[in-house]
Amino acid sequence: MEEPGLIADAQARAETEATVREGESLQVEVVLQGWLRPDGQLWEAGKIVALKAPSVLPFDGAIRMAIQSLAFTQSSDGTRTTLHLVKPSALRRPFSNGSGTLAPDAFKTDPAPAQPD
Repeated sequence: MEEPGLIADAQARAETEATVREGESLQVEVVLQGWLRPDGQLWEAGKIVALKAPSVLPFDGAIRMAIQSLAFTQSSDGTRTTLHLVKPSALRRPFSNGSGTLAPDAFKTDPAPAQPD
């Protein structure tokens, strides 16, 4: 713990750290054509997406991932969005006022799957 506190505070801090580290155990970088999601909105950090990548994931279907960070680029290769995806639990960080961790339902799910081009 970074400062003096109660044992319960230390336990909560340790549990949060374990959750975040587990969430960061799977990281994926996806490069998409264009800057917009299929619904016409810009991609946003903190959103939950369904990642479908049959050449990388050893199962059919999609896996829920969170956008930890992203970059919009434009070059002679075209307009692209690079998404840095992690498990949703990686985004659970303590509130700055010490009131606890961010609830899992605080994340909105983006129904559009992120698919590498």
